[in-house]
Amino acid sequence: MKIRVFTVALLLLLAGTLQPRPAAAHPLDVLFQDMRVQLLPTEIQLEIHLIAGPLVTPRLWADLDRDGSDTLDAAEIERWCAAYLAQLDVRFDTTRQVLGLATIERFPSTRAEFIGASAIDLEWTASAALPADIAAGEHTLTLRSAAYPDISASDWSKTRGRAGIVVREASASTSGEIMFPVKWPTTPASDRSEAVADPASGLRQPGADDSLVARLRSGDGSLGLIAGALGLALVFGALHALQPGHGKTLVAAYLVGSRGTVRHAIVLGGIVTFTHTASVLLLGTLVLVFSAWINPQRIIPGLTVVSGALVAAVGLKLLRDRWRLLRGGSPEQQQHDHDHHHDHTHSHSHALPQTISARSLISLGVSGGLVPCPEALVILIVAATIGRLGLGLAMIVSFSLGLAAVLIAIGVVLVTVGERLFGRVRRDSRLVLALPIVSAVLVVGLGLALAVEGVGTLL
Repeated sequence: MKIRVFTVALLLLLAGTLQPRPAAAHPLDVLFQDMRVQLLPTEIQLEIHLIAGPLVTPRLWADLDRDGSDTLDAAEIERWCAAYLAQLDVRFDTTRQVLGLATIERFPSTRAEFIGASAIDLEWTASAALPADIAAGEHTLTLRSAAYPDISASDWSKTRGRAGIVVREASASTSGEIMFPVKWPTTPASDRSEAVADPASGLRQPGADDSLVARLRSGDGSLGLIAGALGLALVFGALHALQPGHGKTLVAAYLVGSRGTVRHAIVLGGIVTFTHTASVLLLGTLVLVFSAWINPQRIIPGLTVVSGALVAAVGLKLLRDRWRLLRGGSPEQQQHDHDHHHDHTHSHSHALPQTISARSLISLGVSGGLVPCPEALVILIVAATIGRLGLGLAMIVSFSLGLAAVLIAIGVVLVTVGERLFGRVRRDSRLVLALPIVSAVLVVGLGLALAVEGVGTLL
């Protein structure tokens, strides 16, 4: 009996190990700024390499393509780069250096090329002249980026000195500044890199592109291509569901604690998936229509806070109802089967009845599936950008079916195994009586954890 009780307890513990996905920044919604600084005797050279996740590229494009022509020219890129450089604070000792655009190395030239990819690389260089009378000895180089602070992460670690200039290990401040100690030589060697004369030389022009996105953009409607895209979306959705989060913990904790059935598992998994899909379509539409004002990196954590609060509220209601049943219950839930002196029999079955209702299923499923999958958002945004919205919607449905299959399978396995184990344990055992309470507490804890993670990301 002890082994069976331990097995049931382990089942609930395993349900608790399916932790919710952290609400921290997702690689898909981050603008990564890779800064390569070279300190020369006469100037500071800066190579800027930006890697933009597909959820932030619509916002970048709206800032770049100010005339709404869906193409970029050199003037637009230079204007955007100048505005970006104005947000970089580069100081030698206490003097701020004025950065100017030197060369454009790599920029997409069309909206479809810019947004219709898994990530975008933007590269250009800038420079700032240094005074000619820098004294030998110790100095400081201070660097900070204030560009796109809500979506960006910066790396200044590739800062180097040349011509005998020594740049030592940096120290970071709470304000985001990076300070490098610099040792300036008595007589720096002559070392100046040549600049490219034409800043617009790196503007990428449209050309032959054999990528999958290019084939879809060109209107390739071959059955094999479409079937392959839908199949990949299905598999990707299934694999994606195996990652932390996506309501698996809620499904597990709720079904195990409520003595759910296979039907309950199917319904709950379906509700979570439907809500996931609806949130993807809604947020994707907002990002596409209002790309200049909508920031998914702020919206998704906000939805995480709302989702966590709703989950915690549902868990508290479950906890209250189950505690009341454990303490007393309704008359029709009590039976008697022990003898009294007045010649009639009574029984007391303290096992809790199943408390699953349509309202609780819907409430938990909606709150657990409220936060959209960034990967599904990318599918929708890319498809709409390249003019294949119908295929994109079909891929979202396929992605959701893969996600639903895994969620439902997990729920079915849990209730099937759980029912067999419960069948071998006395219904009035302490474990069976306590399990609904423990599962409700777990649901509350999961909701609070989601809300805290969302708040932490927003701050």
